[in-house]
Amino acid sequence: MTITSAAGTITSTVWEKNKNFREEMTVQGMTTIIIFDMDAGIMYNYLPDQGIATAMTIDQSLIPQGAAENPNDILDFNPENLGTETIDGKSCVVIQWTTDAGTIKEWIWIDVGFPLKMESTTPAGTTTIEFTNISFNDIDDSMFQLPEGVIVTTIG
Repeated sequence: MTITSAAGTITSTVWEKNKNFREEMTVQGMTTIIIFDMDAGIMYNYLPDQGIATAMTIDQSLIPQGAAENPNDILDFNPENLGTETIDGKSCVVIQWTTDAGTIKEWIWIDVGFPLKMESTTPAGTTTIEFTNISFNDIDDSMFQLPEGVIVTTIG
């Protein structure tokens, strides 16, 4: 996943399985791993080079419901079909809608219904999120667990 905004560009690797999520990124030479265990309601911010992590309870009521959970919610914003485009050899339908916050445009991979690119334009500027090297293979559960020996500090 690559996120590009006025603040710069961040590239990360993302894994998702059921209600578990892991994101790894390296910024200025420091690797950070974020692990969400939604069943347990915990988020870990893990610094592997230092062998430490912080654990924080997630207030799940504050997490917005995603479009994948109820795809019909997008219809409230009267999305416009802009046609089709090809991204990385994958045919995508392009849709756009406007909210109070700004305009959102998505390129959705037709074969699997997965957004390959999202562009959000607000008064603060444009942010683009792009997904590449996508795999739908099974992910080992250990990817969503901290390694043994990590020192964990709990916040909140």
